[in-house]
Amino acid sequence: MRIFYTLCFGIMFSLPIICLAGEEGKKQTPDVKKQERVKSEKKAAEKPAKKSLPEEQTQAAEKEPKKADDKQEANAVKRKAVEPSKEKPSKEEKASALPKATESDYVEVLDLKMAKSVKEREPVDATDTFDSGNPTCTWAKLKVKKPETSIRFRYSRNGTVMWTSKPRTVKQSPKWRTWLMSKFMKTGEWRVEILDIDENVLSSPNFSVK
Repeated sequence: MRIFYTLCFGIMFSLPIICLAGEEGKKQTPDVKKQERVKSEKKAAEKPAKKSLPEEQTQAAEKEPKKADDKQEANAVKRKAVEPSKEKPSKEEKASALPKATESDYVEVLDLKMAKSVKEREPVDATDTFDSGNPTCTWAKLKVKKPETSIRFRYSRNGTVMWTSKPRTVKQSPKWRTWLMSKFMKTGEWRVEILDIDENVLSSPNFSVK
């Protein structure tokens, strides 16, 4: 019995001490969730805020693409103004339009035509388009200023000289007619030039061979 009473008294005295220790432990132990929240807030505060562009810079950045589009449009207008017209002249305009003749002391070209044949010293079926291998006539009416001189016909294809005729004698006359019959086998854009004795180009119309 004495042992039993001793244990009871010991337990009664020890209970208040255990309760006080528990309360002090609760006070001293911090709230874990509260600590995590504080840490996250600190980290968020430590992160640098994203730099926002000033309003003026933002407006300038928005305007830059528009400026580039304006420049492209301006360049396109300039190219159109510089580029020559791609519209091809009609056959009638090609046949009637002759380059300005170079002044010569010997011969003046009054008329120059490409035709399919000649009849009674005049061109027949004048045209500027011929079929490959068919007869082609270069007919010219000249004003010869000297008692006697010579001319030549020079033919070029796509800008390259292909051949030149032998000198053809012409004599003083207000209307001297001469012509040259030939066949063109190669297709392309051709040009014929009349040259005087000093190699001056007196006339140079174009024609096509298909």
